[in-house]
Amino acid sequence: RLLHDDSRGVAESLNEVICFPGECEGLT
Repeated sequence: RLLHDDSRGVAESLNEVICFPGECEGLT
């Protein structure tokens, strides 16, 4: 989803990156 979120904002992409299946940091 990085490419898709890239258009919206880097913050969105980062949230997806740190959000792993089962472990979601939630840096938002």
